[in-house]
Amino acid sequence: MLSQTTKLKGVKLIKEQYTNELHEWRMETYSWIKYNGLGIKTLFTVDYETTVKFKNTLRGLYFQNNPLQQALLIRCVQGEILQAVVDLRSTSKQYGQWSLFHLRGEDLNSIYIPGGFAQGFLTLTDDVRIHYKADQPCSSDFEKVLNYADPTIGIDWPTDEKFIISVKDETAPFLDELDCNYL
Repeated sequence: MLSQTTKLKGVKLIKEQYTNELHEWRMETYSWIKYNGLGIKTLFTVDYETTVKFKNTLRGLYFQNNPLQQALLIRCVQGEILQAVVDLRSTSKQYGQWSLFHLRGEDLNSIYIPGGFAQGFLTLTDDVRIHYKADQPCSSDFEKVLNYADPTIGIDWPTDEKFIISVKDETAPFLDELDCNYL
C-alpha cells in the first residue's frame, strides 16, 4: 500500500496492493495498522456502500457539520467515478479549492478525505458501486450540501452530457450562502 499526497492538504490517494495468482485474487481492504503507518490515524466506525445505475449521475457535494464532521475513506469497487473534494475549512489557505480524482474499480485506489471537506462524485460508467468508511455515522440533522456548480469554486466537471442529478443537489446553496461550521 502506498500513499500519495495531493494538492489539498490532508487528502491522500491510497494505491492498494493485491495478490493475483492463477486461481485466486486477494486484497486486504483495510488495516488500521497500515493506514496509521501512512499517517492516517482516523478510527473508522461505520461502512457504507452506494450503487448507481447510470453513467453521468452526479451526487453532492456533501459534508456534515460539527459535531458529526466526517473523515472518509472512499473506493470505487465497480465502474468508474470522478471523486470531487472541496476544502471547507474557513481558516485553511486552500479554502474553496478543489480536486478531482479518477477512481476505477479495476485500479483499487482509495481516497482519504479528512474532516473539513465536502465530497461528491460523477459516474463515468453505468453500474457503479462505491464503498465508504466513515468515522461518524451519516446524520440527516447535520448533513449539508454545497452546490456542485458553484462558480466561485469552479469544479471542471469534464462532460458535455446532461447530468442525472437530484433536486436536492441541483438546488443546494453556493459557498457564500453555505451553513458550514468548520474552522
